[in-house]
Amino acid sequence: MRFFNTLFFLGSGALTVLAHTHIRNIIINEVVYDRGEHILPYFSDFNFPVKDPLSANMTCRASNSNLDNTPAIEIGGNDVITLEWHQEIDRNSVAIQAQHDGPCLVYMAKINKPSPSDLGWFKIYEEGYSGGNWCSTSLNNKGGKLNVTIPEDLAPGDYILRGEIIALPEAERVYASDLTAGAQYYPNCVHLTVTGSGKTIPNENLVVFPGEYSSTHPGILVNANLNPVNYQIPGPDCIYPYNSNFNFPAEEFSGAELYCRTKTMSASVDACTIAAGDTITLDFKEEEGTNGRAIENEHNGPITAYMAPAESMGEGAVWFKIFEQGYDMDSDKWAINILNENDGLIDIKIPADIKAGDYILRGEILALHLADQGVYEVYSNCVLLTVTGGGSAVPEGVDLKEVYTNTDKYPGLLWDLYDGEKKEYPIPGPPVYEAGTSGPLSNNSNTSEDSDKQSKQRKQQ
Repeated sequence: MRFFNTLFFLGSGALTVLAHTHIRNIIINEVVYDRGEHILPYFSDFNFPVKDPLSANMTCRASNSNLDNTPAIEIGGNDVITLEWHQEIDRNSVAIQAQHDGPCLVYMAKINKPSPSDLGWFKIYEEGYSGGNWCSTSLNNKGGKLNVTIPEDLAPGDYILRGEIIALPEAERVYASDLTAGAQYYPNCVHLTVTGSGKTIPNENLVVFPGEYSSTHPGILVNANLNPVNYQIPGPDCIYPYNSNFNFPAEEFSGAELYCRTKTMSASVDACTIAAGDTITLDFKEEEGTNGRAIENEHNGPITAYMAPAESMGEGAVWFKIFEQGYDMDSDKWAINILNENDGLIDIKIPADIKAGDYILRGEILALHLADQGVYEVYSNCVLLTVTGGGSAVPEGVDLKEVYTNTDKYPGLLWDLYDGEKKEYPIPGPPVYEAGTSGPLSNNSNTSEDSDKQSKQRKQQ
């Protein structure tokens, strides 16, 4: 069993209908900078898409890419830039035509040449399908405004920021074999000078444009009307690499195998950005590339989620629990049963008061079907997150190696599922972190009733 954090989208149609959109202006510290100031110059058909993912125009859709002709605008690390998308020059126009569903992505690249071609890009923002809406729909609902936080630890210097909408109305047909079909790409670029005292210049998991997208990528060749919650956003991933036996339990209770079922915690992983207090959806699947159940229902047990500062690599007493769900006696359901009813999807809220920065988020299923024989199976995977906003809280953590090897302290590890008695199940590990305390977080501990509602809501979407 694996999990991945994604937001999925799709679209259909017999005739090619092009949407139209562009980054019309940007806003920094409440100051509006108009088109033609710090945005690389448009083509005459400024709001038309790029159709060929291998076109040179995939970089910035710019008529002139010489950065000497587009002055940079200063912005600090951890500051917010608002990209304002509109179909027309008029700021009252929609961001993009309805029914042109698709994701929004934002990349940055450190400038080491006068042109943005062949630069190494790192992703700082992505939004696909969430809460019943595509990012494109959310943009229209917000007047075209997309707020993006510059990474706090980014080293000062000149950068290009690349904002992009991918429209998917005819993306179920391959562009290469049908030039009237395929996804529609709407990139634009902004010239920035980042200020501050950051030290990081991302140099791993970088991508290039053109070259990162292909016509057959699952987030490019897709029917956006079918099960959009399973849409795979293009670009680099923020999930730690799976082992070759990706759906097997952890083979040992230590190190990267226990933490994330991966070979090394120093793997090249690109961080996904999320605001403190927001929700991330984890998608557990028994088999790769399938919809449906997360794991056999007979593999009953709890689900937990932990976070740890990324710089720790998971070592030591650094993991704090942010979610847990075990056994509900009233409904006689385990967290696993509810997860399968939700097609493997579970929502986890990031604590609203934790300090901004990079974190490892660890989702886990603990299977207890063999616990009466002294065997418990850990199915964990991890996501690298950049948490923005928040407060100053640094929650107290535990050492996961001590949790999963201490059956005396945590009897839930060897819980007998077959003794025929309904009783409260003690979920292993510390209490769920609550803002300002170390006690249970009542609004983040899903009940069977809450999860049943969640399941019904998903099936209605």
